[in-house]
Amino acid sequence: MSVRKFFLVCLVFGLAVIGSILAQSTRPATAARGAACAWPNNISGAWTDAETWSCGAVPGSDDAVTVGFGAAIMLDSAEAVASLSMTGGSISGSGSLNVTGAMHIYDTVADVTISTVGSYFPTLLSSPYGGIVRITDPALLPGSLANVTISSPVGSNAASVLDTGAQEIGALTMENGNFSWNGPLVIANSLQWINGNLGSGNSLTMTIAAAAILTINEGSHSIYTSLVNEGTATWTGSLGIFGSYPAEFINNGTLNADVTGTPNVNIDGFAAFINNGVFRRNAGSETLYFDVPVINNGTFEVSAGNVRFYSDFTQNGGLFQLNGATIEGNNQYAYLTFTGGQIRGSGVITDHIRNEGGTLTPTGALHIVGSYTQGPSAALQITITGFTPATDFGALTVTPNQGIGGRVSLDGRLIVDKAGGFAPAAGDRFVMATCAANCNGSFSSVEGSMSPAFGGFAAGGEVVVAEPTNPAILQSKPDFRLGPQGGTNGFTLRVHNPSDQTLTISGLSATLPLSFTYQANSTSGALSANPFDQPDGSGSRLLYWPGSFQVAAGGEAALHFNIGITSDMPGGAHGIDWSATASNGGAANIITLKNVALIEVPLGASQGVTLGGSGALVANGQLPNLLLRSAGLGQAVIEIGVHVTCPFPAPCGNLSNVYVGQEVNGRGVSIFHLQPVPTAAGEQPSAEDYGFWKGTMPGEGVIPGVPIKIYPDWDAHRPCIAFDFSGTGIRPIFCVGGGDPIAVPHILYDPSGVIRDAATSAPIVGATVTLYRIWGTLPDTRDLTRDCRTVDTRPGGIWSGQAPEFGLIEDANLTPRQIDPQVNPQLTGADGRYGWNVVTGCWYVKVSAPGYAPKTSALVGVPPEVTDLDLTLDALNQPYQINLPQVRK
Repeated sequence: MSVRKFFLVCLVFGLAVIGSILAQSTRPATAARGAACAWPNNISGAWTDAETWSCGAVPGSDDAVTVGFGAAIMLDSAEAVASLSMTGGSISGSGSLNVTGAMHIYDTVADVTISTVGSYFPTLLSSPYGGIVRITDPALLPGSLANVTISSPVGSNAASVLDTGAQEIGALTMENGNFSWNGPLVIANSLQWINGNLGSGNSLTMTIAAAAILTINEGSHSIYTSLVNEGTATWTGSLGIFGSYPAEFINNGTLNADVTGTPNVNIDGFAAFINNGVFRRNAGSETLYFDVPVINNGTFEVSAGNVRFYSDFTQNGGLFQLNGATIEGNNQYAYLTFTGGQIRGSGVITDHIRNEGGTLTPTGALHIVGSYTQGPSAALQITITGFTPATDFGALTVTPNQGIGGRVSLDGRLIVDKAGGFAPAAGDRFVMATCAANCNGSFSSVEGSMSPAFGGFAAGGEVVVAEPTNPAILQSKPDFRLGPQGGTNGFTLRVHNPSDQTLTISGLSATLPLSFTYQANSTSGALSANPFDQPDGSGSRLLYWPGSFQVAAGGEAALHFNIGITSDMPGGAHGIDWSATASNGGAANIITLKNVALIEVPLGASQGVTLGGSGALVANGQLPNLLLRSAGLGQAVIEIGVHVTCPFPAPCGNLSNVYVGQEVNGRGVSIFHLQPVPTAAGEQPSAEDYGFWKGTMPGEGVIPGVPIKIYPDWDAHRPCIAFDFSGTGIRPIFCVGGGDPIAVPHILYDPSGVIRDAATSAPIVGATVTLYRIWGTLPDTRDLTRDCRTVDTRPGGIWSGQAPEFGLIEDANLTPRQIDPQVNPQLTGADGRYGWNVVTGCWYVKVSAPGYAPKTSALVGVPPEVTDLDLTLDALNQPYQINLPQVRK
């Protein structure tokens, strides 16, 4: 090797050694594994300044790090430590910090700031004495904040703030102090709220996840943002929960509020407490005060102590359940308002109840200290198992609240059922409400297994279930059930006098839609003059007939008039209201009918329709007629289209099918499916808008039926959509689990029976059974013989003889119904069965069938129910039968 080459090799080697030495001199030393590294107080510098750390090196992933008061550390690299404790100062920069163990901030009286990008903090314990602890990181790694504990001294103004945007905390323990966040926050596993304040003006909603547990313990609790509970919450504290307007407390899960405070516990300051899930109070004798508006769409159940509403209470749906406890309003002028759902139970409600659309079902003694007002869309439901109020059926007692109230005002429906084998008889009377002031009003309809034989009546200080004793019975029907837009129709009013004195009817008026126009000079029957015709000021047409007419004892009178239907009449079912004054013997009574004689107006082929409306609870099986017809009523094919939206306050879920029911002979129901209409490109329906559904179904020319109902089949609201009238009674079929019980029909008919062949005892198919009533007659009671026998008073326990044939055929088209189903006559099916529910009275049937001699049944009294009015028919022209002796050969 030449000298020159030797020197070049030495030069290269020397430069490499020098470069290595220089490189090693710029890399900070790394602490020994498991070292304790502290950054001193009031010192600024970079995290990588090894000489600043007490361990003489940059901390590593196994080291425990402590940052002192007033320190300011710049972090621009990715670092990892085993744990981090801070008593003050800041760590900030574009770097990240992976703390595999606990991060503990404590004993500080000044601000603490941690501002990084992409860090990992699985466990945070923040217990400052003063100042603000602020953690900022827009990209915290998954698994961060798995366990968070906030604990400051009582009375401290110290605060812990998460400035991380949308974030999830696994388990949060709020021992004391102030904790807030920027962006929505989800608690995935648990929140134990012992004491302290949650949220701030910059905080978005805190949500307790569906699988999480919220525990609210002893202490004072304040939250300055909306709190949404999707999980299971237990509140056992003795102090209240205070919110900050406009924040809301929304319970979508389960909240058990078994508070025990003395003298009371408050929920205060929120814009509202909204319960969409289950709220229960099962323990505690003290008062739980809601000093905020309460809105219930779920289950609100009180089984212990008092619950007092200082502000409004409104139920739009769901269940309000009272189990022997007490509900109170703010004062003698406050109201509980129910626009939907169920009100059930027993106990004391010191408040006025305004039932606008719910169903009240007392299950024992329910004492209302105030008043009870039931609107036209509401219902009162009673189940009777005997004669003792509050024991055998639920009963209301209504008394004044500080001199205000003590009244019951009735409208809407009465649902009265029997159960437990109880068999009510004619003449039975059940007091379901007593009023300290007075009970007034009337039910617009009566339903249930004791209807129509029993009705509900308010008079004086009582509301009773008993036989109808009206001074006059009003019934009405349209000329045609279907009335097309631009067509004509008419109404008939029948007035029957069941008393033994002549009735005078005066002040007759009818209220009908403005789009139903009176046809001049069309009034006939009991009156003939044209009525006064004018708008009533509330969107309807008022017709008032001057003069009066008389109805003989036991007789009837009728009035008829014609209407035109405008071409812009909205589709659906439209009824008429009637009002009149009935006088006899000096006594006068106002008698009314509401929304009867429905005329169904099909829609034009180009029109759309929305099912239900937002916030309106529509009972399954009670949905309106929603039909789109392509042409006249005689078409062989009917085109149907419907725009479906969720009518319930809670989500409806998936819509798997939309069915159309078609009534056949007034009895059976056949089912047709609609298909969803694809949306246009780029159009996305809203969460509660299910778009348009269309289909075709045979018209009356193919199947002798009439389209009746639209039945959407949602996950959360599944209907019973057809009834089977065969066998020993009717039962729902095509009924999906969880269907609305309101849609389930009554099982027993009275009178009912089977028509058979006298020779073979085989059921007769296609027999015509016509129902008759002898007006002005009544069945025997338990201890009084009247005009006809019952199942309890018939001789020998069997039906015998033949009814006198001077009864009147019951017109099935008249409403309110006196029979159910409203079909007369009926045709027997394969089982030979017929049957109706009827009002109290004396009834019989006449039967005919091709090839058989007709027959009239015995006169039977209802109630109790008659389910064995079986008849056998003799065949006509039977051939002679000759029996020859056997000859043996």
